[in-house]
Amino acid sequence: MMPSWMNRRLVSLLAAILLVLLLILFLQLSDLLLSVWQKLQMLPPWFVYSYGGVFALILAGSGWLLWRITREPPPPPVRLPPPVLPLKEEEITSRIERNVTLGVDVEVARRELAEMQARRAGGEFHVAIAGDISSGKSTLINALLPDARPESGPVGGITRQVTRYLWHTPAGDRIILSDLPGLNEVGIPLQQEAREEAIRAHVVLFLCEGDLTRPQLHELNLLAQLSKPLLVGINKVDRLSGDELAMVVERVKERVALLTAPMIRVVTLVAGGQKERLRLLPDGQEIREVVAQPPQLVELVKAMQGWIDQDPALLESLRDSAVFSWVAHKLDESLLHHRRQKADEVVGDYSRQAVLAAMAAVAPGLDVLLQGYLGVRMVRELCQVYEVPFQEISASELLKKTDQQALRSLPMLLAIGGNLLKAFPGVGTMAGGALHAVAYGLIFDTLGRAVIKTLENRGDLLTHPAMRYFEEELSENLDARMGRLIKVLLEAGAEKLMTGKGKG
Repeated sequence: MMPSWMNRRLVSLLAAILLVLLLILFLQLSDLLLSVWQKLQMLPPWFVYSYGGVFALILAGSGWLLWRITREPPPPPVRLPPPVLPLKEEEITSRIERNVTLGVDVEVARRELAEMQARRAGGEFHVAIAGDISSGKSTLINALLPDARPESGPVGGITRQVTRYLWHTPAGDRIILSDLPGLNEVGIPLQQEAREEAIRAHVVLFLCEGDLTRPQLHELNLLAQLSKPLLVGINKVDRLSGDELAMVVERVKERVALLTAPMIRVVTLVAGGQKERLRLLPDGQEIREVVAQPPQLVELVKAMQGWIDQDPALLESLRDSAVFSWVAHKLDESLLHHRRQKADEVVGDYSRQAVLAAMAAVAPGLDVLLQGYLGVRMVRELCQVYEVPFQEISASELLKKTDQQALRSLPMLLAIGGNLLKAFPGVGTMAGGALHAVAYGLIFDTLGRAVIKTLENRGDLLTHPAMRYFEEELSENLDARMGRLIKVLLEAGAEKLMTGKGKG
């Protein structure tokens, strides 16, 4: 390595040489310019002006070309994703009919659409009241409907199911108030029944006390994803001073501003109820007494009434869109469950056939089983179940790679299978063939599981993801899966034995 002092001397020498070269270039250019200027003085003015114009054009063109070469390329245009259009009732009906033709259970979807039709015919607006336990949901309903008498008290978590009440607003509108179970009750973040009722509602009211906690923000985010009007009601504000209340309201507004709800508003209220206070007696003694707390609901009622008066058709449209999205999700879940059941039946059937084929063969080979009739047929049928086009080339490549990986894992499978076969009396006489048959059946089962995962997650028969799933599945629940295949083998052996006795 060169010493630092020598590096400094080398850098100084190079800098001196560069300066000398720049000085020489400057002197030559100066001499050239002066010579040209002297010659131009002897020429007519029109030629001087023409020469200067051409020089200026060349200089400007050179600068523009240098700028184009050295400038940073403009950023590529931002391609926004196409807007997600809301689902329409005709689309949902069409999907239900299609699922029916496939044999998928659509009862939940039909029941939900019937509920939506019934609510349309009723003409009421539905408000779902959500919040943590003891946030004042039932007390609020008590204040709006003194005769309703929902259960409420000092013990949190009394409301364990959705309870509905009819409320006539001061403006004469009919509103169904749905009291949802407490969101943080028994550790359940957002109970399914409560979420479904929030989907069916026109407006969701979320009650809290003071600033929002992290779990409350999570629940609000879930509710905001329903894309419908969302009211955040800060309850029990009578406990706060003016400055404290302003800080809390500002903080809550900052947090909810990050949510994606199309219509969201923060209001303050006092639901009512009771509170303790100290009273000073004439003799100087202090006693604690429980007094009724008058409700303060003007801002809340005004906000709800404002949305109803402003655009009731929009409330209907947003509610319908949320219901249609939820029904579509349920249809997707049912279709996935249906496909998975049929796919499991296909894999189980071909795994059984692989076991029996391996036992029947004189010299069974894994490559013959996988790349031959059974392997191709199984992959083809799984593609049919998931409505994915079957490609012979992709299937052949997958089966070839599966065969290679399975052969490397065969010793391990045989060792595990050998230990399991010892627990089944009467198999020892055919342990060699039985061992290979069970191993082959397990490989078919693993291949089928890998193909199912690939079709579900990728929507296509892709070799590399399928092989990754195959390697993962090859070590999952080996004992239970091999035990099931051993039972298949024993049942087949017993059936063969009974057939032989019958012939005798």
